[in-house]
Amino acid sequence: MRNDARGFSLIELLIIISLIGILAAIAIPQYRAYHIRAYNASALSDLKSALTIYHTYAAEFGEFPDAVPPTGSTQGTVLTLSSRANRAGTRLTLSKGVYFGGKAGSNNQSFGIATKHLSGDTVYQATNAQGSIPQQLSATRGDPLLIDQVPAAP
Repeated sequence: MRNDARGFSLIELLIIISLIGILAAIAIPQYRAYHIRAYNASALSDLKSALTIYHTYAAEFGEFPDAVPPTGSTQGTVLTLSSRANRAGTRLTLSKGVYFGGKAGSNNQSFGIATKHLSGDTVYQATNAQGSIPQQLSATRGDPLLIDQVPAAP
């Protein structure tokens, strides 16, 4: 009698399934960390754009824009930054999920701004005194930007 058994044994199948499980256990946390880094990079990019807009605004109008309460949306947001010198305003476009807030100093001669992605875990802050080097604060994923996370204008 000839044994023409084809296929895999139960042990072979269990070994393959356990290897797939081990690879998934390694890959899923790395994938999640990759997403969080991408969300944080989006918030940092929007902060750098805001810094450029704020300094351009001051060069053109002699003062920085008025304070902006923490604002954002999961669909993306377009803010209009204005001041006494420019009521028409200048547009700042935020990425999807990024929240932005700003505080103005006396007579709009200084500012403090911050951004955070709703799914990110870092708040990025900058003031006119810091130049283009933002500070980072740890934050909770899923929480929007809070007013106390926006730095005071120096």
